[in-house]
Amino acid sequence: MKNTKQTFVFDVDGTITPSREKISLSHHSFFKKFAYNNKVYILTGSDFPKTKEQLGDLTIDVMACYQCAGNETWHRDVLIESADNFVMSPLLETWCKTKLRLSKFKQRTGHLHLDIRPGMMNFSILGRGGTKQQREDYIVYDLVNQERQTLADEFLSLIHISEPTRLLSISYGGLGVEKKRGGGGG
Repeated sequence: MKNTKQTFVFDVDGTITPSREKISLSHHSFFKKFAYNNKVYILTGSDFPKTKEQLGDLTIDVMACYQCAGNETWHRDVLIESADNFVMSPLLETWCKTKLRLSKFKQRTGHLHLDIRPGMMNFSILGRGGTKQQREDYIVYDLVNQERQTLADEFLSLIHISEPTRLLSISYGGLGVEKKRGGGGG
């Protein structure tokens, strides 16, 4: 018999759940049935513990979870494959810390502004664990000040100078803002 299941790939934040929040009970029930009837994969920039916190047991129901922008593969809550942690040069680390200090957006969570993950890093002015209101405040601030675009452009320029062979993708998004990507490499 021919396999009639279709394949679907979903992000978590802003797709399956509101950004950084847990899935609703009604959506959880729907998604569980959907995953049973289709080949469903999760692909997200988040680490697995955050995805598990947001989706609960749905991480077992999908074919696989590709975490950290595809740098980790989880199947039925077991880590199958992982890239090495991102290695950041002292120059890039100093740049991130300087930009954090100089940002005119003064709200900070104090948690993980620079988060090193397998194969990637996450840099956030607000920091991990911000409330929905704090994230919305930053998005409004950014719409006026274009801080994330400026940071992305500067980071791409810096990495071309300091590490010209490194491949790079930058993404950011938020309230009504599409995720943006910039590429790099030598």
